[in-house]
Amino acid sequence: MSRQAAALAREAGHPLSDAVLRDVETTLRAVLADPEAAAMWEAGRVEGVLTPPSEFGAEAVAAAPAHREPPAPARTPRGDTAAARKKDAAARRKDAAAERRRAELRERAARAREERRAAEARLGERRAAREEAAAALAEAGEREREAGERVAALEEQLDRARTERERARSGLGEARERDRTAARDLTGAERAAAAAALRADKAEQAEQAEQAERGGA
Repeated sequence: MSRQAAALAREAGHPLSDAVLRDVETTLRAVLADPEAAAMWEAGRVEGVLTPPSEFGAEAVAAAPAHREPPAPARTPRGDTAAARKKDAAARRKDAAAERRRAELRERAARAREERRAAEARLGERRAAREEAAAALAEAGEREREAGERVAALEEQLDRARTERERARSGLGEARERDRTAARDLTGAERAAAAAALRADKAEQAEQAEQAERGGA
């Protein structure tokens, strides 16, 4: 009976400690050895650990028969019929209460097993979700790393392009200055060429006029 109580408690999700199991065994020994303890047990009024008589030990429990046939019903006088009926009714009520208690324990154990299965299912779902989240996190980290490498490469290209632009701007300024200088030089050369051409035309005209005067003389 103590082993059965421990098994029922485990099924209900409340395993008994060694100390509690010893208390159960002690109470069962007391019920077997002490009529008063047996009466309390039958009435369902056990509120604590029952202690067997000092002369009743584990050897007495081991020597007790594993199963006893119920005694033959004694002949009941007519005057005791009502009392017997009351006793039988009380016994039936006690048996019914014990059966309800066993049914309740079985129901609790079934609910506990169902809750455990549901909890294990939820645990499996949470583990799967965590694995998916971890995989997504790793993938996002890899994408972030690749994007960072591309950004670094583009920033390096941008720095080189800015340097080249500064050099081009400097070259552009120098080219503009040379162009302005060349334009001024060209203007001066054009003016000098025009003046030289004008002087040459005048000299040529003077020479022709001089030749004409000598020929007329």
